[in-house]
Amino acid sequence: MVTEGVMTVVYTLDEGLIEFGTAIDDGNYTRATAFLGTLEMTPETEAMWKTLSKLALEARQLHTAERVNDAQSQPSTRTAEICVPLALYVNLNLMLGC
Repeated sequence: MVTEGVMTVVYTLDEGLIEFGTAIDDGNYTRATAFLGTLEMTPETEAMWKTLSKLALEARQLHTAERVNDAQSQPSTRTAEICVPLALYVNLNLMLGC
């Protein structure tokens, strides 16, 4: 409940979004992956999967990034969507000495 002036307004909290956000803020991408795995694929959850994939790659948690992409991809598209970008990402970082 929030008091706005003289009125009290009740807002429903999105516990799923809070759980996902907390896991992301904590850098616990495994927990975020496990949580998203319990949800149906909707435009909102698809956006969360994409965010998690990007963050896992940036954190060099390649195993998590691969699991995230597996969860949102069909096996037939997996090679094009994750294996090639991961190989390019790893090779680029090796060339740059990161």
